[in-house]
Amino acid sequence: MGWLVLCAGCGRIGFAPAATSDAATGTDADAIARSWGAGVVVAPLQSNESTSDPTVTSDGLEMLMIRRSNSAVEGRVLRSTRATTFTEWGVPVDVAELESPRDEAGPQLSRDGLSVYIASERNGGSGSHDVWSAARASLASAWTTPVRVIELSTAGDEGSPGIDGAELHLVSSMNVGSFDLGTSSRASTAAPWSTPVLTPELNTDSSETTPCLDPSGLVVYFGSDRAGSFDLYVATRPTLTSPFGAPQAIVELNTPARESDAWITSDGTQLYYERDAAGRTDIFVSTLQ
Repeated sequence: MGWLVLCAGCGRIGFAPAATSDAATGTDADAIARSWGAGVVVAPLQSNESTSDPTVTSDGLEMLMIRRSNSAVEGRVLRSTRATTFTEWGVPVDVAELESPRDEAGPQLSRDGLSVYIASERNGGSGSHDVWSAARASLASAWTTPVRVIELSTAGDEGSPGIDGAELHLVSSMNVGSFDLGTSSRASTAAPWSTPVLTPELNTDSSETTPCLDPSGLVVYFGSDRAGSFDLYVATRPTLTSPFGAPQAIVELNTPARESDAWITSDGTQLYYERDAAGRTDIFVSTLQ
């Protein structure tokens, strides 16, 4: 994940807007029973460097990601676009306004694409990865200068920042010795976030990373090495105020390589994720069967 231990793209959080249930798009609590097709590498995003941390706008036409050379720690924020959801992604380009000389990891777009949270080691933070946010007036506008989200940042590492809604899931090293999933909430989009607390039903003594909620807020995808190597997991809950049920491995996508950092599209039909094989990370996509 992107930050030494946390990393090949691990920084991410997810939100829970209004709850919905739609069996046709995969956003209801039956998500565990669904089957995903074989993951396919997103070829236009590949390079000689590692590419990870995919996050996509709700129209499916813009993706942010992290790229880092195999010899450097610092991750860069890249952007790829496409004309329609039926065409290939374009070659990624740097997003200068979101970058710094330090490491960037796990950008996460809001579903409307107008806000982004990112984990960064940039100056002005605690020295480790903190949560920073930026906004833009429209999809065609430049991003504002990122600002540190103080209530979500500690002396440890935080990652997988996300937005939109009243609930936020993130990765944190608040438990010394491993990375765990935590939750924060706020009264409104203008209110500050609460101090994150661990999500016990999703965590183990191993590391859990890169949570992403589907648009209903009832399904969460994340990575974990609880079985010995990093794989993708999914868990569901019946309501937004209920705890999640027991996580299940997404067996059709997991391989002996490292899988992590899943991002579910707004219609629930595609799952983007990263796979680290032979020391290089690439972005893959799977389609709901």
